[in-house]
Amino acid sequence: PTTPPCPPAVPPPPQPSSPPLPLSPPPFPCAAEACTDTVLSTEADGYTCGGRIGWVQSNDRETEIAACARVASAYPVECGACMPAVSPPPPAPPALPSPRPPMFPRPRYPPQIPPSPQPPTTPPCPPAVPPPPQPSSPPLPLSPPPFPCAAEACTDTVLSTEADGYTCGGRIGWVQSNDRETEIAACARVASAYPVECGACMPAVSPPPPAPPALPSPRPPMFPRPRYPPQIPPSPQPPTTPPCP
Repeated sequence: PTTPPCPPAVPPPPQPSSPPLPLSPPPFPCAAEACTDTVLSTEADGYTCGGRIGWVQSNDRETEIAACARVASAYPVECGACMPAVSPPPPAPPALPSPRPPMFPRPRYPPQIPPSPQPPTTPPCPPAVPPPPQPSSPPLPLSPPPFPCAAEACTDTVLSTEADGYTCGGRIGWVQSNDRETEIAACARVASAYPVECGACMPAVSPPPPAPPALPSPRPPMFPRPRYPPQIPPSPQPPTTPPCP
């Protein structure tokens, strides 16, 4: 069997229905000074170098520089003088495939994340003595001279001193009018709660002890007692024996 001849490096151009694309006008086709008309008319495997370059341009949609470089590389003896002096532009990168749409569309807005729970805050401790509200009637006046609160150091300056936003005298009067305590007991209570501001008004005498709680009323009897004792019948007497005759 005979070995078939090897195909040419560049396929031969068929008989075109339209003439191949013309090469660039002078000064130099293929951007090569040595690529003259004589070289373009030289046959390479049955077709001229210029015919092969034009066929590659029209069929493979390549630029003139790329077609010249391709034919000159395939036929360096016949068409090597038409190798462009400049490098052919690199081929265009393949078109990237369109990105695949996500399976689940992204939300237009970020999801609402519930706020982290805040640790419970400890409520502030209430004041030792509740502050006196704006009274509808003025508080009870303190005892007249010689000494309010029965304390010589409890002067007007001490009574006008503020303790946590209210004066010592105002707190004493508020305790008297709201808690119904005596002046001595109210002074002792405020002086103990605010020893720095109102401690000078601690009474020199001990406050009277609180009144004992009222005893509950006695429970009425379930059955009323009789007004008179019941009549008890006399016990029977044993029979007497008559005397012997």
